[in-house]
Amino acid sequence: MAGESIDNLMPRDVALKAENAGVIKANLDVFSTVMLALLAGAFIGFGAVFSTTVMTGNGLDGAVKLPFGLVRLVGGSVFCLGLILVTIAGAEMFTGNVLLVMAAASRKISAGKLLRNWGIVFGGNFLGAALTAGLVFLSGQYLMLHGQVGVTALEIAELKGDLSFVQAMTRAIFCNVLVCLAYWLSISGRSVIDKVVVILFPITAFVASGFEHSVANMYFLSIALLIKSFGPAEFWAAAHAVPAQFPHVTLERFLIGNLMPVTLGNTIGGLMVGLMYWGIYCRPNIMMRSNDRGLLAGLTLDGRRRFKRIEADGLVTLHFRGQEFHGKLRNIGEGGASAEFYEARGLPNVGDELSLDIVLNDVAERFDAVPAVVMQQREGKNLMGRRYFVFSMMFGELSQRSGDTLKRLVQQAFRAR
Repeated sequence: MAGESIDNLMPRDVALKAENAGVIKANLDVFSTVMLALLAGAFIGFGAVFSTTVMTGNGLDGAVKLPFGLVRLVGGSVFCLGLILVTIAGAEMFTGNVLLVMAAASRKISAGKLLRNWGIVFGGNFLGAALTAGLVFLSGQYLMLHGQVGVTALEIAELKGDLSFVQAMTRAIFCNVLVCLAYWLSISGRSVIDKVVVILFPITAFVASGFEHSVANMYFLSIALLIKSFGPAEFWAAAHAVPAQFPHVTLERFLIGNLMPVTLGNTIGGLMVGLMYWGIYCRPNIMMRSNDRGLLAGLTLDGRRRFKRIEADGLVTLHFRGQEFHGKLRNIGEGGASAEFYEARGLPNVGDELSLDIVLNDVAERFDAVPAVVMQQREGKNLMGRRYFVFSMMFGELSQRSGDTLKRLVQQAFRAR
């Protein structure tokens, strides 16, 4: 499209986009959230089926035997199908949704909404992955190559079930750091190709390295339990295997020994990524603006504030996302104003754009629908212990009358000093 950049988004723009995406996700209705979570469980299952299949048969029936690392590399690269489907087709996956903590940290969503989303999505992912495993089992896909595909699925689950609590948890931390970084990088992309390419390496890395992903394990362990419990005698005979070879493929090891520590580790890993980037880019003292040079030129002149401000007695009505907030004017100038507002849910953050209605009591002047952006924010308490917030705001493009009036008022005030 004409005039639209093809460059990837910069990290601070990605942070704001991730934060706002968290607000939308947290406010989805239950039905939509459940359906999208079911899809994510199924999509990750597709990637797991793909990975299990291509990792089967290394060196079998006279085939060339590949090194261990190369087999893992191939398996990891095809597993990426799962997250590509989640990201491009659209779905809600628990491990990625840990990043909703960014919206909660900025008070754009409540802790209740955050936990509600995590709970619904986790349950939906589990159901979607388990249903996918059930359908794959019924399809007999695990019988391919004389049952060796099924043996590979059992071996994968056996390794996962044999991990200690600490091993499973720490591997899960590393896993979700990489998954969240893949999601983070995909937000920066402007095209499908961008998103697919940046997903490929982090996801391949976590699979090849043997890290633990809770949603993937919902599929891997479900299909292994089904094969071990209900696989026909013909399968075991063709595969030259017996159920006793897989002692850790049990429901208890699945739920308590693996899924519990892996879910905990995935949560910690996601929080590390989300809160780290929130702390860097989204805290109130960080400017979330794209045009630094223009912004700084508008704010400063020879190292000082470009436009002088005067103390003023007046009222301010702040309009933001369909809400109105009434506050007290502290100072005003041709380039911006500062105002004080008492604590209220939904107040803007640094970088948010809004509009102002300003009434100056001393000179009986009024300015309506003034565009502005929050540049600084600080809070304090009055003598009664009530919290208030002071916003320093930079005006956007003013009407000719408003600009001339403010310039005249400032000049008069400075001449009177």
